Amino acid sequence: MMKKLLPLIALGLTLVAAPALASNCSTYAYTLTNGTTADANQVMSNFTSILNCANNSLAHNAANSDITSLTGLTTPLSVAQGGTAATAAGVTASHNIGALASSSNLSDLANASTARTNLGVPLGTSGATLGLLSTANTYGAIQTFFTSAAGSASLNIPHGVAPTVPNNGDVWTTTSGMFARINGTTQQLASTSGSVASFNTRTGAVTLSSADVTGVNGLLTTGGTMTGALVLATGTTSLAPLKFVSGTNLTSATSGVIEYNGTNFFGTDSTPTRHTIAFTDSNITGSAAKLTTGRTIAMTGDVTWTSPSFDGSGNVTAAGTIANSAVSNAKMANMAATTIKANVTGGSAAPTDATIASLQGTTSATFAAGNDSRFGGPTQNGQCTYGLVIGDAGAQIYCNTAGTHTLTIPANGSVAFATGTKIDVVNDCSAGALTIAITTDTLVWFPAGTTGSRTLAACGEATLSKVSSTRWAITGTGLS
Repeated sequence: MMKKLLPLIALGLTLVAAPALASNCSTYAYTLTNGTTADANQVMSNFTSILNCANNSLAHNAANSDITSLTGLTTPLSVAQGGTAATAAGVTASHNIGALASSSNLSDLANASTARTNLGVPLGTSGATLGLLSTANTYGAIQTFFTSAAGSASLNIPHGVAPTVPNNGDVWTTTSGMFARINGTTQQLASTSGSVASFNTRTGAVTLSSADVTGVNGLLTTGGTMTGALVLATGTTSLAPLKFVSGTNLTSATSGVIEYNGTNFFGTDSTPTRHTIAFTDSNITGSAAKLTTGRTIAMTGDVTWTSPSFDGSGNVTAAGTIANSAVSNAKMANMAATTIKANVTGGSAAPTDATIASLQGTTSATFAAGNDSRFGGPTQNGQCTYGLVIGDAGAQIYCNTAGTHTLTIPANGSVAFATGTKIDVVNDCSAGALTIAITTDTLVWFPAGTTGSRTLAACGEATLSKVSSTRWAITGTGLS
């Protein structure tokens, strides 16, 4: 019996030495100290106090409800002991008892979708989170709204006021319309006064302003200035590309004006002077002055014109003519620089472009300077070493320079003398031998019949005659 009590006595002695238990058990009946003899009654009395304290004040073994709180622990309970694994720095992520870590911001929830539903956060139809906050939000993908119905719209932007400093991409509404900020400019998308669907590459609800009209191809009732070319559509049988409304002549015309008075079209020049630019048939036949007033013609003065006659099928039966008295030298002089059609080479050649000046001898044409025998005598051209030109037709080539020289007849392909052209060649006695050469055409010496270049001695004279397009004949004295 004494052996069994020794552990309890030791426990009692220990508890006596441990003042921390005093708060849980009452004061012992006897105080035992080292070096003294313990009486059995004293020991048993202290033991009884310990047993009663343990039964009444201390937690029991196994499951019990005696422990209501734990305070003063210096070593936290482990997770296996039912603790939270707490440390001085806070709760770690290694716990497994269902507690949430504040530093994880709810990211450690096992079912995020259920958590959002429990928190009242709405979801999109695709399951993606759609947070609606009173502060600014930035979405990283396209947001698709539900199809509008009779009772609800897909998107509602309440009326407000325009932003003081709008940013590109801003959209807002006021009581006057809907607006958007695009590339630094505020555009009105819709207006309470009405809008158009699209205009000048802009689509949607577009409200036109005077700047929109004058900046493109608009025509305002108050007038406007176009900075580019105006291209009109091709007229059709039912639509003219341009129409002038009939009115009265301007009181004071300005330069560059076109007007229509219901009968005639008028245009003004830089003076400004009004000129008739179109008129009715009755004005042509009814008043000769209509042809000269405001009209520019090649010859000055009145022109007497006989109109052509036509038969019932529209064929000309009598050509129109201009009276001889209407053509004078002064009037022809006014036409000196005008190109006309004329046969300048003679014969049956087709007419070509020519000028009055060329026929008056100011160019090297065939008629110039009267080189054709039908208009006057031949002229003389003092040359020795020389190539013939078209103006030498009918002329005399005169050489009186000492030394040997060559006179060349050009090919018909380069200088086309008319068939029948004659050129006289005189080699004076003071000159040396003159070679008359031919290029690619043929030169025949009459009456010998030999071909090729010929030599004309000093004091000799020869005649060149073009007998066909590429064949010349030469006769004379002093030839070899």
